[in-house]
Amino acid sequence: MATGNALISSKICHICQDNKSCPKQKLFFCDFCKFWYHTACNGKKSLITTFRGKTYCNSCFANNDIQKYNPFFEILKLHAESSESNFIFHDEPHESVETIELVSNILENCSSHTINTFNKTISCYKNKSKENVFSIQFLNLDGNQSNFDTFAAFKKCIFHEFSVIGLAETNTDPDIQHLYKLDNYHSIYQKCIEGKRKGSGIALYVNKNYNFSKIDDISILNIDIETLFVEINPKKEETVIVGVIYRPPNGSIESFNNNLEKIFSQIPENKRVYVMGDFNIDLFKDTRKSSSFEELFISNGFFPTVSIATHAKPNCKKSCIDNILTNCPNAVLSSYTINSDISHHRSIAIFTHLQSAQTTLNLADSARTAYDFCEDNLARLSRAIENSLFSSPSKPAHANDFESLISIIQEQINETCKTTKSNNSKRTVIHNPWITKGIIKSINRRDKLYKIWKKTVSNICKSGDPRKYEEYRKYRNNLAKTIKCQKKFYYENQFKQKVNNKKGTWKLINNLRGKVKSNLPTSFNINSEHVACKRTIAKKFNTYFSSIAKNLNSKTLTCETPSFEKYLPPPNNNSLYLENTDELEIMSIIKGFSNSKASDIPMVVLKYCAPVISGTISRLINECIATGAFPQILKVGTISPI
Repeated sequence: MATGNALISSKICHICQDNKSCPKQKLFFCDFCKFWYHTACNGKKSLITTFRGKTYCNSCFANNDIQKYNPFFEILKLHAESSESNFIFHDEPHESVETIELVSNILENCSSHTINTFNKTISCYKNKSKENVFSIQFLNLDGNQSNFDTFAAFKKCIFHEFSVIGLAETNTDPDIQHLYKLDNYHSIYQKCIEGKRKGSGIALYVNKNYNFSKIDDISILNIDIETLFVEINPKKEETVIVGVIYRPPNGSIESFNNNLEKIFSQIPENKRVYVMGDFNIDLFKDTRKSSSFEELFISNGFFPTVSIATHAKPNCKKSCIDNILTNCPNAVLSSYTINSDISHHRSIAIFTHLQSAQTTLNLADSARTAYDFCEDNLARLSRAIENSLFSSPSKPAHANDFESLISIIQEQINETCKTTKSNNSKRTVIHNPWITKGIIKSINRRDKLYKIWKKTVSNICKSGDPRKYEEYRKYRNNLAKTIKCQKKFYYENQFKQKVNNKKGTWKLINNLRGKVKSNLPTSFNINSEHVACKRTIAKKFNTYFSSIAKNLNSKTLTCETPSFEKYLPPPNNNSLYLENTDELEIMSIIKGFSNSKASDIPMVVLKYCAPVISGTISRLINECIATGAFPQILKVGTISPI
């Protein structure tokens, strides 16, 4: 604070423009806006707020994220100022001190963003996200029916697909959860409290790249706490437990703490856990409620990751009631809040790294194997097969060489036609097609108007510029109406297109009612590996189903049964005669196949290469007829992806 008679003229109250100072009207300097203020000006209440030894005017303190929750800040500060390095932590192991310092850094670096600044900040994770970044987002939605479409539009403005998204106060039961879909996510909902129409219901949206299962033992529902937990397998040798919690504000804090204590005790110690939620306990306030909650999660090895305000109502103080707790703070890369006007809550998010050195997806996932059967590639393939068959001194000429023939064709397909492309499954459905680029631009425009109005809020004018607020309010309301009208217009067009299609009309009606069949998953967890390649999945299914009979026979008790020959009539050796086939007949059969016919070798390849392979196939078939030996490979039924 400046002192001295030479600077007394600069000590002018920014509100009343007076430099008088007395015991009741002391001047103070705001460390944020750099203006002087009287502690109580024009009969108003005190305008000063003190935080961590610095003074701020109430306007700066309320409109900026100055206040931060960090239970370790003061003790670390005292530790740093102490001449004795072990003065504070003389009884603590070195690992505990490092953890405390790490958590403190996470909380101090937690920052608030608009959508645009958030997208710029997380751009550094674009290259890492495919390897080992696991991200979590949470928001108290305050009702799916009124706010889910706005949230879906908000999510599309963010240039990142979170691994898990948690929602609270959905007011939605699981039987209608299909009405609320997000692109590329599987959803799981917890029931709402019976008889409670508002202020209940939680949900998790898990990215389709991950397999997950619900943990029923710690997913509970009562009037004091709502929880939903899942176990996710993002890595081959690593699982992550993610949960969402909502504590009703009128619920018993003692009952809530007891239930949360039981949940923490049932979670395995070697599992990485993230618990997000709206706890309705303000960590900014030093009360018995907040102290008992803080002691509970810290004593169980969990630490907070969000330190700034997450909830703000008009004319009310900001509070930190939403958070993401974790027992593995060394994996946390960063934490954020994202401003939006979906509800009075801010969206919170954290980015973490997965410790396993393996990638999230196996070789079939990150770059999905595909084939380009263009005219040039087919011509190259035909020549390659011809060279492989006829340049070799030993041609496939007996029954067991069907396998060699198939192997040669598949090998040459991989050599000439194989390519890679991003894993965009045809089963991926766009659930919110009415959210257009124009709507996304309008959302950005709305956020800019909000920011412009917010800058006009000050100690002099606490409600800000009324014209700018009115401009923002009208634009916000018109945008909400536009999103609803666009959704209505989209479905009206869908119904018009299906006027004479009863099946399509009912499918659309059922989709709106949430009565839809769940889509087949685009990936499976096979032998603890995440597999998305359709051909690999089909082969694994084929192996499973073809082994059922063998496994059953191995378990069946053996007993003496008559030979099957006892039930056969006497043989007739002259009942069947087969003529040899030729190259032309094989070509004719191949050309007559439907293009959609399932086969390990694509039908387009068989038809194009028929002149090259027909002679070899005819010789192999004639050998089968002559010897009476049917190739083993042709006895196997296969499941092929279509």
